[in-house]
Amino acid sequence: MAWIAGIYGGWLYRGKQLVCNCRAACHIICPKPQPKNKPPEEFILLILLGEFVKFSKPTFRLNTKEVFRKNGAACKAWRRGVRYFRNYYKIANHMTTRTEILKFVIDEYYQGDPKNAATATGYSIAQINAWLSGKHEPQKTKIEFIIQCAFVPEFKVIAEFFVYDYQKPLQTQLKQMLGDHASDPGIYAFYDSMANLIYVGKATKLLREIGAALNRTVHVTFPKGIKDVPQKRTEIVTYVSAYDVGKVKWSDFPKHVESLILRISKPLLNKNIGTLQKAFKQPKET
Repeated sequence: MAWIAGIYGGWLYRGKQLVCNCRAACHIICPKPQPKNKPPEEFILLILLGEFVKFSKPTFRLNTKEVFRKNGAACKAWRRGVRYFRNYYKIANHMTTRTEILKFVIDEYYQGDPKNAATATGYSIAQINAWLSGKHEPQKTKIEFIIQCAFVPEFKVIAEFFVYDYQKPLQTQLKQMLGDHASDPGIYAFYDSMANLIYVGKATKLLREIGAALNRTVHVTFPKGIKDVPQKRTEIVTYVSAYDVGKVKWSDFPKHVESLILRISKPLLNKNIGTLQKAFKQPKET
């Protein structure tokens, strides 16, 4: 059935409103309509991609040339799908506003609290509340920025060049250094007495893994003339740093950050330099 193939289209954007195509209409209208103010999650991805196709009038009338240019051969079946839904549903009644999209993003990714969104984005709480109440409509770029802040990690300092004394209790010092971040993921670094970087590691729980890394033996070979060769890293580490590099739901983001640092700096106590994929560019079509 041609209309089934038609459900794989994109979203159509007109001015301040979004009209769903066949795929979105299938999700919204049949068999289970989405609750009010909660658009389907596919829309969030489409905002990020920016794949909006403009059409001329507020009715569900397609600019078929523009749609075909954007979506290619699949549009023939897609247009037949549009006609199918046109005959049975009033698509205009299911438009999604930017305010509804903002409500969805804050509910799903900021725990439903405008304060969390304000802290992450820099917008004032009053401004966000005005958007949520419908008093003002947020611009498309502002919604995109709020989504970006929810998904794109930002690097932050937890502690930098914390002075470590191997003669004092290890756990007490690490708890003092990490504070409320003890169970958080992140990147940590060890330095010698001259503040030279000697080790970089990534952790799913900073307190536990920094402690374990400090207690490992030193595998570096020292010159024969040196007496009292250090056996553990605790004896040569003087400074410790820890960083929050964020996390991504679908990827081990700290691992990639660690690999990049290792490949650039090659610290003395790291046995490997991490793994990064080779960069390739898509060949241009001729």
